[in-house]
Amino acid sequence: MAKLRGKYGPVLAVLLGIILLPIQVLAAELPLEADLQEEMLALINGEREREGLSPLFLQDELTAVALAHARDMIARDYFSHISPDNLSPADRLHQAGLTFNVMGENLAGSTSVGRAHDLLMKSPGHRANILDARFREAGIAVVRGGRYGLMMVMLFKD
Repeated sequence: MAKLRGKYGPVLAVLLGIILLPIQVLAAELPLEADLQEEMLALINGEREREGLSPLFLQDELTAVALAHARDMIARDYFSHISPDNLSPADRLHQAGLTFNVMGENLAGSTSVGRAHDLLMKSPGHRANILDARFREAGIAVVRGGRYGLMMVMLFKD
């Protein structure tokens, strides 16, 4: 990061700190968009039904982990399965005390749930997670914010 020099450097550094800190605090408080969560679950289960698979059921603890990751990506301005702290999706589930034999994670950033779902279904790896017969539970977080408009995290486990 470039140093702020000159007579206004220290003032700019303080102002940047004042501006950035509230953005991170606000991101931690972004609410789950429950109607959009239900829309994503319905789209996922529609795909599963067409393939003769059992529907996924929302699990509160799994959703809490997904929500925390969505908020973190907005607060720290990144988009990745691996956090800046080097935590994987499996690490985050273990930290939450959740057990599993198999798990998966899909991320999407988009202006709408429908568009995100369409793009996920066109991606072989994401499609495989949605249609994995071993998965029974889902945690889905949809949050308004970030560079895409909507940040979505979908966790799946057996």
